[in-house]
Amino acid sequence: HTGTKGLGRLDPLSGQSHHHLLADVCRDECQEIVTETIHELPDMIDDIRHRDMRFEQSCADRVVRRVEAEILGCCGRACSW
Repeated sequence: HTGTKGLGRLDPLSGQSHHHLLADVCRDECQEIVTETIHELPDMIDDIRHRDMRFEQSCADRVVRRVEAEILGCCGRACSW
């Protein structure tokens, strides 16, 4: 990620004044993904065993998409994205 500010797609929005706020969003998202993964793990195992689903797909469906939608949706509403 040479030449980036380390915030991925949010780099263009990371002015000096909001850089720390965006870093907090990234931290909060990571923490929520870990928490939800632990919570959803029994159902993810069920997906793998009984629905012939790959772990990555189950995790994306049950955890990542929901967490990102909640966190980035909140950011979008608050910042009028």
